[in-house]
Amino acid sequence: MIYLIALSLLLVAGAAQAEPGKLRTFEDWIVGCDNAGACIAIGFSPEEIETLAYLRIARDAGTGAQPVVSVAILNDISSKGPIRLSLPEGRGELPVTTLAIDDPWAGFGSIPIGATDHRAFIDALLPAEDLVLTLDHVTSNVSLRGMTAALRHMDVVQGRVDADDALIATGDRPTGTGSVPQSLPSVAAMKIEELPPSAARPDGLPPSDEFCPDQQRDYVIDTGTGMLIWGVCISGGAYNLIYDLFVVADGTATPADPGPLNASFWNQPGAMLVSPVLLEDGRSIMSFDRGRGPGDCGAISYWAFDGEKLVPTQLAVMNVCRGVPPGEWPVLYRTNQSPERAELEGTELNDTGRSTRI
Repeated sequence: MIYLIALSLLLVAGAAQAEPGKLRTFEDWIVGCDNAGACIAIGFSPEEIETLAYLRIARDAGTGAQPVVSVAILNDISSKGPIRLSLPEGRGELPVTTLAIDDPWAGFGSIPIGATDHRAFIDALLPAEDLVLTLDHVTSNVSLRGMTAALRHMDVVQGRVDADDALIATGDRPTGTGSVPQSLPSVAAMKIEELPPSAARPDGLPPSDEFCPDQQRDYVIDTGTGMLIWGVCISGGAYNLIYDLFVVADGTATPADPGPLNASFWNQPGAMLVSPVLLEDGRSIMSFDRGRGPGDCGAISYWAFDGEKLVPTQLAVMNVCRGVPPGEWPVLYRTNQSPERAELEGTELNDTGRSTRI
């Protein structure tokens, strides 16, 4: 099952132009790199295999950054394993053949191959078409078709082509001569508060979709600046609630304008959040657009209020619904996020201590 999502350009307030990376597909592999050059490649089990498995290879940009290889076999049993790794007969030997499971494992996330040469493990995979994983009596395969192309793309993005630290496109160029991480945009995140929907809705708000649950038809954030961010549920599907955003000031609501400094991730004309949740730190809103009910594909983004508007701080995307949990998805965009300054420049405080700027 493939989940498709369109991403537009992203510009973040107070920073130079920054674009989210793109997710690329190479046969049975995907690879995505973020705006600082860190990359994640994932290979999947073939569609016809019932027990899902995947192989994940992550690498940061920059001199000295090494690949990190991890594997997962997704099963509905709790087992301490071990997980056994092998290549089809005649395709060589792996430097690591067993992975211990510290806790009874229900198939959430991959397990690193441990303290070994991860580049040597990758090299051992290259001649084969499949990696075989066995947990107790269950066996699954990860397809290696497309892995070489995916890792070559990673080398290109990270500027390692023809360098001796490339994974695929190796050459004589000294390590690190081309791989320089890009600086991340900075976001000063203000503390905000999620409010229960008011019985009296402000003027200018459209009605919510009739299929949205009664208690979730509005999503209201108090920014602490005298301004509310008011989400109106415009679509209530089986597992996603989609909210259009409005700015409420002096009792009147106007559509939130993402503008050139905050283009929508979703390629829509308005600002949107999907099934939003304010995290415990009070500074980040999580927006989770599920591709299907189990939540193993789609897009997950994080947003902060910078004193004027919501700005995105991170985006991860998975376009293949094959059991990979959100924490393992390729990250396409991230920022440096810090708490707000004690005083915002150009802001006057009212008697309650709240900013009067909107």
